[in-house]
Amino acid sequence: MGISSYKQGATIKAHFHIEKQYFSLIKLKEINEKHVMRFYFQQELKYYLENAGFEVLKICPFLDLNGRVDEHVWNIAVIAKAVGGV
Repeated sequence: MGISSYKQGATIKAHFHIEKQYFSLIKLKEINEKHVMRFYFQQELKYYLENAGFEVLKICPFLDLNGRVDEHVWNIAVIAKAVGGV
């Protein structure tokens, strides 16, 4: 039994409102966006990579190879190497 991304309730909805103005007087453009994003936990990423034939060498905060990932870190980097075929 694997991890089901359909049953995992780890999604977020991000809403953006962006305005572009000219000299703070004239509104040139207004954009409203909604994004539903899937949040992946470290354990899931490791599971999927290992099942695809990779060895996870490091999981760290994005652009911080010496940092530690905790519950406050949103952007991460995964360093892995191929070790075999599936």
